[in-house]
Amino acid sequence: VDIIVVTDGGRILGLGDLGTNGMGIPIGKIALYVAGGGFHPVHSLPIQLDCGTSNAEYLASEFYLGARQPRIGAEEHAAFLEEFCVAVKDKWPSCLIQFEDFATDRAFAVLSAAQKKYLCFNDDIQGTGSVVLAGFINGMKAQGTGLKDAKVVFFGAGSAACGVAIQLAGLLVSEGLSLEEARSQIYMFDQRGLLTTTRGDELPDYSRDFARSDGTPDMASLLEVINYVRPHALFGLSGAGPLFTQDIIEAMCASIERPLIFPLSNPTAKAEVTAENAYRWSDGKCIFAAGSPFAPVEYNGRTYVPGQGNNVFIFPGVGFGAWLVGATEVADEFFLDAARELASYVTEEELAQGRIYPAIAHLREVSRNVATRTAECAYKMGLATLSPRPDDLLSFVERSMYVPGEYGGEVAGGADFPAERLKYLYVPQLSHNTAFSIDQRRKLHIEGLQPTVVQDITERKVRFEHMLKEEPDAFKKYLLLTQLQAVDLTLFYRVLVDNLPQLMPVVYTPTVGQACLCWDRHKRTHSGMYISYFEHQGRVREVLDNWPFEVDIIVVT
Repeated sequence: VDIIVVTDGGRILGLGDLGTNGMGIPIGKIALYVAGGGFHPVHSLPIQLDCGTSNAEYLASEFYLGARQPRIGAEEHAAFLEEFCVAVKDKWPSCLIQFEDFATDRAFAVLSAAQKKYLCFNDDIQGTGSVVLAGFINGMKAQGTGLKDAKVVFFGAGSAACGVAIQLAGLLVSEGLSLEEARSQIYMFDQRGLLTTTRGDELPDYSRDFARSDGTPDMASLLEVINYVRPHALFGLSGAGPLFTQDIIEAMCASIERPLIFPLSNPTAKAEVTAENAYRWSDGKCIFAAGSPFAPVEYNGRTYVPGQGNNVFIFPGVGFGAWLVGATEVADEFFLDAARELASYVTEEELAQGRIYPAIAHLREVSRNVATRTAECAYKMGLATLSPRPDDLLSFVERSMYVPGEYGGEVAGGADFPAERLKYLYVPQLSHNTAFSIDQRRKLHIEGLQPTVVQDITERKVRFEHMLKEEPDAFKKYLLLTQLQAVDLTLFYRVLVDNLPQLMPVVYTPTVGQACLCWDRHKRTHSGMYISYFEHQGRVREVLDNWPFEVDIIVVT
């Protein structure tokens, strides 16, 4: 394994503690590391840590796949994460670990404990900071404001916001300011108001450095803060939804002619303002970028294309570059260099149009350049262990990136492919899925390859019947059932036998006719045998030997 994306489900996007339901995040993130960054899919691993959950709904749910236990405390969490990191480094010494969607306090604690000991980073903290910096650099260019002069208000003071603030301060320091001067340009606002040392509450360690102690008055209103500070940029990282109202956008325009408005919370419903409202309320003057995609906006005869400050412009390239040259750590400087590289990808013409990020269509090229810049930084800092250094790093990175298109022996199988172990998970005739007992999982060496919950077939049948009930379309029911048939034959037939009157028209006529009409577009992972006159005439008996089971009945067409 070359890369692991791991979450404990503590703070999934802006959706809160989802426990083991958070597994979709590392799975999706791995897909982007492969498609956008060049990691090989066979050597990429998503991991969900089950540390319990504080979500009462899940703890009471019959469908929840994690331990029905309250989330563990900070001390137990720290020890478990240390054990995890030690185990990964022992098993795969050069593997990159990317922490994802941990709760704010744990995110900073884990990163602080692990950053210098393991090849790792936290994308919510460091990747977010880097991509926002790139947009900020270009936004200041378009605005005509020098970086050293910029004042920024943050709405939100969690891990993502503080990660951005830390990197923004680093950027301003690189422009010649002292760290104290850089922090003084940053104003952070949370649910209790402006962060100051005088407002009377105990601030967490990660945000304390940004609490103002310069006599700035305590303010509980974001509008009041904007009118007092007159900032050049407003960053939203609250996860609280559309709270940038018209008076706030208008106040930003009163502060500077072309304000930066960055509602960066995900998913789209959690964004602090929509692109349409930002452009309309600013009369088309604002420079807009969001964490989620927004459609182009028509206003006063002009089309505005909202920018997307998506971390995907940063994490695949930084991760791939650091891993490729065998960096001993993922240094903060990698992210500052990555931000500058990403910013440089946007042309002057695009800046004049208010575009501060490239199109996602250019992601592979951007990732290649970011990876190269990261590798260069690693060598410059003495952190790269790959020797000798490639003469042409850009070409080396490009040659090393995985390109889908050919099936190599490594993907198809081979001497080292663990088929015996995985057949109990991926061969539908043998799979019991979560019905395997803990003892069976240990004996078959499949422990940890599925959720830890043990459920008998009746419990699993109820879950799948619930999915079918929620889907009104017969053809989509058919697709759900064929997906199940491809991974767990026993459960498929249990569901079918117990619901035959309702499902017979789904698995056979009339729905199967619709499926046949588009079979070439919805072919299942496995679906019996295909014997061809053009390929197999004279060899039919030989081909039948490839079917691995005894057969009692054949239906042939």
